[in-house]
Amino acid sequence: MANDLEFEDKKLTIYELLNTKKLPIIVRTCEEEDDCYDYCHGRISGKTEILLQKKLKLKYALIKVLKYYDNDVIQKKNGPEYVLEHDTYVGEKFYIPAKYPGTFRFAHRPGSWRRYATMSQVLEELPRYISVGEGTEATGSSGKIERIPARSKLELLRKFNDPNDGSILLECSDGNKSFYFSKNDRINCTEVEDTKKYHLFELVRNKMLPKVFMFENVASKDCILMDNELNSALLTSVEGPIELLEFKDIEIIVGWVRDKESKTYKTVVIPPGLWTELKVQEKSLHSEGEKTLYIENKYKRCGENTHFLETCLYWMYPDKGQATWLRSPDFYKRAHGNTHMFEPIAQDFQDSTDDEVFTDYEEIFEPPPPLPERKSHSSESHEHHKRANEKRSLFHKVHKELLMIAKQVHTKVAKNEGKPPKIPKRPHRHHVTDDKSKESGNGGLTSDTTDKAVSEISHENSTSRTSTNSADSDIYQYGTSPESANSEDYEYDYPDIASTVQHRPLPKPPETQKPETELSTAQKHTMPTKTVPKYVSLTMNEAKHLFQENLSEEDFFQYTVMEIEHCFKHCGLANFAKICLENRLDGCFFKNFDFEELKNEPFRLTSFQILKVKKMIFDGWRPKVYT
Repeated sequence: MANDLEFEDKKLTIYELLNTKKLPIIVRTCEEEDDCYDYCHGRISGKTEILLQKKLKLKYALIKVLKYYDNDVIQKKNGPEYVLEHDTYVGEKFYIPAKYPGTFRFAHRPGSWRRYATMSQVLEELPRYISVGEGTEATGSSGKIERIPARSKLELLRKFNDPNDGSILLECSDGNKSFYFSKNDRINCTEVEDTKKYHLFELVRNKMLPKVFMFENVASKDCILMDNELNSALLTSVEGPIELLEFKDIEIIVGWVRDKESKTYKTVVIPPGLWTELKVQEKSLHSEGEKTLYIENKYKRCGENTHFLETCLYWMYPDKGQATWLRSPDFYKRAHGNTHMFEPIAQDFQDSTDDEVFTDYEEIFEPPPPLPERKSHSSESHEHHKRANEKRSLFHKVHKELLMIAKQVHTKVAKNEGKPPKIPKRPHRHHVTDDKSKESGNGGLTSDTTDKAVSEISHENSTSRTSTNSADSDIYQYGTSPESANSEDYEYDYPDIASTVQHRPLPKPPETQKPETELSTAQKHTMPTKTVPKYVSLTMNEAKHLFQENLSEEDFFQYTVMEIEHCFKHCGLANFAKICLENRLDGCFFKNFDFEELKNEPFRLTSFQILKVKKMIFDGWRPKVYT
């Protein structure tokens, strides 16, 4: 196959390929039977050419999205859609780059108390600072019990196990001295707010995790996820309280994919979980020089700068089984006042015929060499032109004669069109040689009687032919020599037999009786027709009420099965719409419905898709595809 000749037939996982080859490597992903990979949503589609450029080991922070302190306040400020989008990802965990330069402040955990009565409560919430009340005692650095002055501000440094009995101890400091509390100690203290700003990489060595914090003024251009919807969800999530769980070093492979539509490049981050699952085929390049030249032509600027993977903001799923698609700042820029959030930067994309797809068993043939030119002799050329002129003149002569014949026939037919043909009468001639034949031929008549009859018949025929010839010039009189007229128009005379044949009309065709089983038209209209319900697509007029403004959830609950399927399909949930149609789910089915069930079989919806379903039902949201 012409297209498969570009890649090796052997299918290997990325892990197997890395054991025998060195990066960079150009590969093509393989199509699987359950291939549901798609761009931007953590999957890689089949037959996608990827430049596996380098392997990096980066430090990421594992975070957890927490709910807002007060949804009503945020809803009044940013709208219900903002709160609904944020609540969709509450409880989800993601990895974000630890070297992201954005600043944050430590925050109070939503839904928890600020005053603590026991150290177990402090160990559970782990605030940044606490202020102790009167009569607080703790073990000092010397191992003796010491009294801590009231309203002392203590910083929580670390928690560890006592080497003697294995109990959990908490180390705090007032800046000068360290104090140690046991988990079972009772204490009267309150949480103290920390007004200092921090960066994520400053907490790498912090042993008091988890911590709750909030980013300050995250710029939209810092978010570089390829999908605009996921990019918006990331920006909404980091503007609320976040819990920092841990830091982890993750080894990734940086890949590049050519975007032929936008004439730029997409960045794909492949985690270790895909190295043993994703099967690829290596591109057939015969030498390192050929591979270097191919990368130089097709992926010229890719990999010059991968520093954005540490300094920009994006998230990766912790299961490590999904790729992450990103926009490199070198290839995309933030669009202001445009319909798209990002637009590609003009690149030297190097389009060529290598991007064309060939059909199976297609062969490319080289053109044959040109035939040598033959020098023509003047004498041969003269004879050739002479014969050609003779043939051309003969052709014109024959063609002209055929046109004249056709014209005459056409004139004759047009003149007699609509009239029955007239057949002239021809007299019967009697030649008598002897008396016997005269008597037998005339039926007993004498010669005088026969001659008289012949003369009378001749006179009548001449009279009729005279009148006929005046009416129709194409019929010649009896006695006219054929040589005197045009031989083409000459017609022979035949006896007149039309007068002797009596006209008899054709018999009427028998009447066909209708079969007894056939029904009349009235009976067809009166008989009831059996109606079978069919599920058909809705027309624009039938679906017009589905896209009105100010739709409520009660309007949605009144939808039929076909309206539900049409509405979900319009909102980009085609697979979900198909499942609703197959299971005959109408709008009433979603009344008092637990939307967590949509994550299970047979729906298998993602958190973002469930968000779209909620917005359609409760907010009346319908996407405006056209302005």
